Amino acid sequence: NVLSNRMLTIIREQEGDAYSPYAYNHSTLEFKDFGYLASIAPTSQVSAPKVLELIYTIAKDIVKNGITE
Repeated sequence: NVLSNRMLTIIREQEGDAYSPYAYNHSTLEFKDFGYLASIAPTSQVSAPKVLELIYTIAKDIVKNGITE
């Protein structure tokens, strides 16, 4: 939810590069410590490299600084 919220704020509201970016996590009970995190940002081919870099930047910030209330 935090990643989705930050993607929406930065990619949509601040940059205007994608209308409905979001992220989701899929964990499995069958395999210990296995799952994936996906981020989706429908955008134009021209904006795709910038949007991808924004997603990386947002994710790195979350890893580096954590999340708070």
